Amino acid sequence: MSINACSVYPKSHIRDALELVPKYDGHNIPIWQFARTCKRAKDSIPLIDEALFVKMLRNKLSHHAYLAVEDETHETVAKFLESLKKTFGPDWSANYYRGQLSIAYKKQGEHILDYICRVKDLVTDIIEGDQSNLNRKLTHIETHLIESYALEAFYEGLPSKYRVELKAEGYTNFTDACAKAITIHNRLEKEKTRYKNSRNSHEENLTNTNGNTQTRILQRDNHHGPTDNTNAFDGTRKICTYCKNVGHLFHECRKRQYHVNNQRFDNNNNVNNNNNHNNNSLLTPSKTGNQFEASANGITRGQGNVRLIYPLECTPQECTSFDQTPMTCLSSNSNHLPFEVP
Repeated sequence: MSINACSVYPKSHIRDALELVPKYDGHNIPIWQFARTCKRAKDSIPLIDEALFVKMLRNKLSHHAYLAVEDETHETVAKFLESLKKTFGPDWSANYYRGQLSIAYKKQGEHILDYICRVKDLVTDIIEGDQSNLNRKLTHIETHLIESYALEAFYEGLPSKYRVELKAEGYTNFTDACAKAITIHNRLEKEKTRYKNSRNSHEENLTNTNGNTQTRILQRDNHHGPTDNTNAFDGTRKICTYCKNVGHLFHECRKRQYHVNNQRFDNNNNVNNNNNHNNNSLLTPSKTGNQFEASANGITRGQGNVRLIYPLECTPQECTSFDQTPMTCLSSNSNHLPFEVP
């Protein structure tokens, strides 16, 4: 049977599978990395050549790793790796790997395939740890529970963009979720590359635009630069003698024109005010003095000048009766003054 198998599957297949397995001395690489490559190589050969493949795997070991399995004989790859893990594997239980799986996440800049491999390695460690503790192979239900737990941890460890798209697409199991996560990763990377290219082209356009603008400014400055003719007069040398500002002349000064217009407006207002005052003075009679002037008819006509009072002299013979005492008055509204006798 082995002869027929060898005739159907040449030994070159085993040699090709062995090329996938690196050298291992117990310290150069982690044991889980060596175990993963051994399992991958085993899947590429028929099961009938697994015992021969294990014997040839021993040639990949050196130093302490070879000494650990030198006196042992293994029929399967699983037994061969289990013997190496007992010596070089970490002394951690399956619960430790469950804890590591619960906090696993995709690191920034990490490829999605590396994240998937880390999760798968933790799942393998959990399964092997439980089998070692139970001393038996796990059932399909027990393996399915571990994969369900790994699926939840894998989903929670993805970035938000991955979770949104993966939830929208849907998934059935851990393997399906990993495949769709790879597709999402490739799509997001394409979008990132497209955005990066568009941003670079936009920055190049801005750089070219700024360079052209600076060139035009330099050309314009050179065009308006000073000439050899000292009598030439350009706009940058104009100085106003009124406001002392640069850029215009006296007759072009807006400030001067503004002041002139305001002065004319003030003069017109003064003339109008004077005319109104004169007209009002003609209509209103002027007032002189500080007393009212009495008219001939006894009617008050306004303030008038004070009239002087002159005393009258007489002899006692001329005034024989008190009823004929002479009186003097200023006006009809004035107070009566008694006659003064010297």
